[in-house]
Amino acid sequence: VEVFAPGANLVVLLDISRSMEVADVSPTRLARARQEVEDLVNRDDGVRVGLIAFATVANVVTPITDDMDSVRRALPALASDLVRLQGSRPSQAIQRARQLLATQTGEGTRNVLLVSDGDFQDLELDAEIGQLRDQDIRLHVLGIGTTEGGPVPGPRGGPLADRTGVPVVSRLNGALL
Repeated sequence: VEVFAPGANLVVLLDISRSMEVADVSPTRLARARQEVEDLVNRDDGVRVGLIAFATVANVVTPITDDMDSVRRALPALASDLVRLQGSRPSQAIQRARQLLATQTGEGTRNVLLVSDGDFQDLELDAEIGQLRDQDIRLHVLGIGTTEGGPVPGPRGGPLADRTGVPVVSRLNGALL
């Protein structure tokens, strides 16, 4: 099935929260996610791509462009240690994607690809997805991780622990995604 036709605009939302450092897929969720995005941009099928990295805050890494080299060069630098406040708010990333897509003129479909493990609770997510639907923007989701999950690595090595000292385990939330 050909999902993205030539002339399409695609904004990739890449989750770079700490839960994406879990190693339940090899080598980590984030490394696998970066590879999946790179494979997508390497297809060279006439799709213009923008990239937004998000955790609690969404940042535009590259605007929508047909320069796939700029997207490829940006991918290796995206890591969870760029984020001070941990957590995931995909609703803010979707809002930024809508803003980027609104700047594109001409024919072509408008698409958003959310790449995440679904390890988040975002009260504004349903409203943002509704906005996508209202603006005829297609939402695609790529879940990264396993249902068994794994311990979330801490910022100084070792597993991240909750307030009671129990290691935090992150699992792919396929139902939410």
